Amino acid sequence: EPLGFNPNDSLIYQNALEKSFGRSYGELIKILKSNPRTASLSDWGYPTYRFLIYKMVPYLMEGLLATVIINAFFHSISCIFVLKIEKRYLANEISIIVMSLWGLSATSIFVNASGLKETIFSFFVILAIYNLVEIEYGKKIKRTFLFFFFTLLIWFFRNYLSIFLVLVYLGCY
Repeated sequence: EPLGFNPNDSLIYQNALEKSFGRSYGELIKILKSNPRTASLSDWGYPTYRFLIYKMVPYLMEGLLATVIINAFFHSISCIFVLKIEKRYLANEISIIVMSLWGLSATSIFVNASGLKETIFSFFVILAIYNLVEIEYGKKIKRTFLFFFFTLLIWFFRNYLSIFLVLVYLGCY
């Protein structure tokens, strides 16, 4: 199954993308706004991501395959940043084990292989957390900017998590 088993949200996003296929981004937004399940800004991140992929690969099935490949790439980068976060708190060997558990878990492999939104969403979450942690260790302005940038991107996937991350930032700094 290209969108996983029982792909509720993914089918809604896919239908919106198919309706806007070959059209402008504004048309996609109109379609998303017209559906009560996707009218919120917190549901626009993944369709936007997929819209950009379809601009690069303008074929429906090939675009799904490209999504899976690009998701695997983003997941690999996520693994590197999970390792970097863990190295701040754990020994090197344990950090590698944690990163391996994250990167090679059955859930991670399934989500990547089915082109679901969780890969890109978790990518932004990991980068936000990484920059939040790194604020303490230097380049405070750059890290703060990157933290808020990734937190803003998270808003387009799940706005309540963005609010939570801002509250964590305020609590820490």
